[in-house]
Amino acid sequence: MAVNKTSSQALLIILLAIGSYALLHENDTPSISSYNAGQNKAEKPSAFIKDGQFKIYDKNGQATNLSSKKALYYSDPKRILIQSPSISFKTSNGQTVTLNAKEGVFHPEDERLLLSGGVIIQQSATTNPKQTTHLPSNDNEDWILQSEEFELNNKSHFISTDQAVTMTKGQSLIRAVGLNAWIDEKKIELLSDVRGRYVFN
Repeated sequence: MAVNKTSSQALLIILLAIGSYALLHENDTPSISSYNAGQNKAEKPSAFIKDGQFKIYDKNGQATNLSSKKALYYSDPKRILIQSPSISFKTSNGQTVTLNAKEGVFHPEDERLLLSGGVIIQQSATTNPKQTTHLPSNDNEDWILQSEEFELNNKSHFISTDQAVTMTKGQSLIRAVGLNAWIDEKKIELLSDVRGRYVFN
């Protein structure tokens, strides 16, 4: 069967155009910010709060303080998108833990907070010299965790990440990939590729 030369050239041009478009867009993946805005671009927030401050109480009446530069509440599913979140709470032994990040997503039904962008978690020094810790160095120094992403379960004060993380306390430093931390129990599990420098005082 004979094929018209002009039709063949037109078909070839169309196929090349489709292939070029696919190559240009094959790595187009949504950023965290675009995901936070919701998959439906037409979705509108139910509420908007600027420079807000919130208190979240657990069943024992202990408060978690949350402040933000801007917060958007979406109802389906229920979530709060937060710009520049700052969180603080006291552990079961009275220490203060603070978390700061560029952005976050709070799921109020299960009190789960996803933090991203230059996340810094800091716990104040132990005041009781008899208390022990699984972290390096002396208890009279604050410890700090840094990563690009962390997830906080506010009910259990459990923190986790599968990203690269840096942990410092005094002059001691540990790097790893992936971390689980039970804050009230002062227990930290480093998951892989652990490297560090321990300074004895």
